[in-house]
Amino acid sequence: MSVHVLGAAPERGAGGTAGGAVPPQELLEVIPLGSGQEVGRSCVVVRYKGKAVMFDCGVHPAHSGFDSLPYFDDIDPESIDLLLVTHFHLDHCGATPYFTQHTKYKGPVYMTHPTKALFHMVMQDFMRVGVSGTTVLFNEHDLQNTMAKVETIDNHQELTVSGIKLKCFNAGHVLGAAMFMVEIAGIRVLYTGDYSRYPDRHLMGAETPEVAPDVLVVESTYGIAEHEKREDREARFLSWVDRIVKRGGRCLIPVFALGRAQELLLILDEHWNKHPELQQIPVYYASQLAKKCMSVYQTYINMMNERIRKQHAYDNPFKFKWIKNLDSLDSFEDIGPSVVLASPGMLQPGVSRDLFERWCTDQKSGCIFAGYSVEGTLAKLVCTTHPNEITRLDGRTVPLAMSTEEISFSAHSDYAQTRDFVRALEVTQVVLVHGDHNNIRKLKDRLTEEFKSRKLQVHSPKNTDVVKLHFARESVVRVVGSAASAYPRPNSVLKGLLVAKDFQHLIVTPPELPAYTALQLGTVRNTVVVPLSRPYSIKELLLHMHKYFFSFSSHDLEVEDAEDDVRVVAAGVARTSDQAAEAHFLVIHLTKEVQLSIERPAHPTGRLSSAAWVNEVSVTWVTSKLADLVADATIIALLHLYKPPATKVAAEVDDDLFRVRCMHQMLCNYFTGIHLDLPSFTFTFRYHGAPVKIVAPLLVECPDPDVHLHVQTVVRRIFLSLYPLPMADEGVCC
Repeated sequence: MSVHVLGAAPERGAGGTAGGAVPPQELLEVIPLGSGQEVGRSCVVVRYKGKAVMFDCGVHPAHSGFDSLPYFDDIDPESIDLLLVTHFHLDHCGATPYFTQHTKYKGPVYMTHPTKALFHMVMQDFMRVGVSGTTVLFNEHDLQNTMAKVETIDNHQELTVSGIKLKCFNAGHVLGAAMFMVEIAGIRVLYTGDYSRYPDRHLMGAETPEVAPDVLVVESTYGIAEHEKREDREARFLSWVDRIVKRGGRCLIPVFALGRAQELLLILDEHWNKHPELQQIPVYYASQLAKKCMSVYQTYINMMNERIRKQHAYDNPFKFKWIKNLDSLDSFEDIGPSVVLASPGMLQPGVSRDLFERWCTDQKSGCIFAGYSVEGTLAKLVCTTHPNEITRLDGRTVPLAMSTEEISFSAHSDYAQTRDFVRALEVTQVVLVHGDHNNIRKLKDRLTEEFKSRKLQVHSPKNTDVVKLHFARESVVRVVGSAASAYPRPNSVLKGLLVAKDFQHLIVTPPELPAYTALQLGTVRNTVVVPLSRPYSIKELLLHMHKYFFSFSSHDLEVEDAEDDVRVVAAGVARTSDQAAEAHFLVIHLTKEVQLSIERPAHPTGRLSSAAWVNEVSVTWVTSKLADLVADATIIALLHLYKPPATKVAAEVDDDLFRVRCMHQMLCNYFTGIHLDLPSFTFTFRYHGAPVKIVAPLLVECPDPDVHLHVQTVVRRIFLSLYPLPMADEGVCC
């Protein structure tokens, strides 16, 4: 399926007429290989002007093995110039090692410093869990090779990679999350990934880029829903936690190991500190991965909000007083009420699923879902249908008696944030990804209605659909240096070199090329070796060249023009050690750029004799219009010395008779029944019933015009083979 839009963003230089043919180089393509009308395996490819960028490369949390990967088969991985990873969640980065090591992708991977540090730990944990699953997508060796390809980028840092400009901005959501702005040939695309414009207890809200993009690729996770206020949400969350533990139950909070878990830990630790009556009830965080990654959170305090930075000045905000790490369920003393934050966040196989199955039959216990749940997971089933029973991983069906509550702490954009973001950017092309079909449909309709005065175009492609946007931009060529010294007039000629790099064009004069570009001027040096048909003395060679060049110079010879001869005198010039390598050759300068090189014949005295014999001559010159012309003339002059050896046949028999006999043999290859009358050099035969008479070498007689034309063509070909252009003694055509 292909969604083709003409006339995109007209106020920013785009154009096109509906129904008209659009040049492929003017089409920008947006292709979701994942997250197209779904949440999971985020992967979006943008193509324009022969460049291709992949945003995110994740796996689907509701699937496993190869079924969880994006649709890589729909692209040529080798055509992707770079991969940009927005943050460390598996649905945005989990397929990166597979893509970089098991496809033909050769480019770099860019992510922020915190994302790179956490990405490595998350991938190691993913491999550990994957070993006990169905299919292992990559191994430790693949991960190490992937890390070698990862380059880091800071917020607001501008880079140019393969002609693509990129810059990243804080996206909120989780530590290190980034939005990427890429620019290709003047067209800007902003990819948000997961973002949140609202600050929370430890993160700042997402930034709004100061430069508006031409295309916005934005998440649609919550559609047109709007989040409740942070204060109300925290109060409701703590109220449910208090209610569960005070009635003697266990409170399970499924969370991602990193991200929202840190936010909830800050809330619970502060709440426990304010309520002594709760301090006898343990709060556990069951995640080995989070324990390892906590050092990264403590390292990048500077990327968090002002509240955390101030607190860090006198205390470590992530060194919790009332939170205990739970290394494994084997060491867990499940006695009395407790609060346990455990991953995975959607009740996939893991600690959270084990505890859910253990406590689900207890009416006193409760489960609070604090994040977004993807379609196809147990968390989504429980939150949407509230079943009376569930099926455990071992296949047994058990009652669901525990209370369940969904209180979203998900740091994803809601409708109000998306609407305000689109308004602030003043963008006219929006592509919705990372949302289920219903949420995307509702958001598309609402945004279209909200911004109908702006003529906002909203696209909602499915996976592998291609959104095509037409951007027609005029090419701008800058004239610099002395080439721009005079203002160009109509019909005037502008001379210079046209230099193109990264979609920018310059006209510059050749001498100024190094000053305005990274290029250097070079020369092309040509050498042609001309063999001679027999040995010639140097005097004979120079006498022959004197017919074409009246004067030339050499370090070794003094050439004097006489009336009927050329006097050649050995100069005997002394050489330095630097000239020793050149002393093996006699160099004759015909012009400043063109020279003859003759290998110096051996001589016992070391002096050059004009009677020395030469078998070949080298012509060397530096390419230019004049030098090419002189060099060609020199080579032709030398070729005039060449005399082909006499053929044995021509010396023994009459030449005309020999050629007529050859002509007879050649004609027999084309026709049959040929009679040759040698005295008159006449051939007679019949062809297609018509009589034919040929008088060597070219005369053809035949009453049938078609037969005459055919035979005449054959005779002309034979003639050109037997009678080449006659050559004079000097090799010049007569």
